[in-house]
Amino acid sequence: MPKSLSTESDNQYSLVNAMSNKEVLAALRMLEDARRSSLLEIIEEHPHINREKLAEITNRDKIDVAADIQVLVSVGLVSNHGFGDAVNYELTERGQRILEALREGNISQWEE
Repeated sequence: MPKSLSTESDNQYSLVNAMSNKEVLAALRMLEDARRSSLLEIIEEHPHINREKLAEITNRDKIDVAADIQVLVSVGLVSNHGFGDAVNYELTERGQRILEALREGNISQWEE
């Protein structure tokens, strides 16, 4: 029986809670890529958005958006819910905190 994406997302979120400050800082630096940080902002503005709508808003190919979203999910900044084409995305609590830190230019709180 296949696992639901929300269960996978919950497991990833648990792993992120255990991330060291150095790992969080690496995630922040990964977000210096404007494409990924803009996806975080769009997801914040449109909770439960799907990949097709993200591609439409960003004027990017769905495959490219999916690759960037997978990176954001893998580091626990975005969670996914649903199956197949009905997958929706939203920011995790950590994603929200990191987006706020990026806006404030305050990543020093995660530096060791």
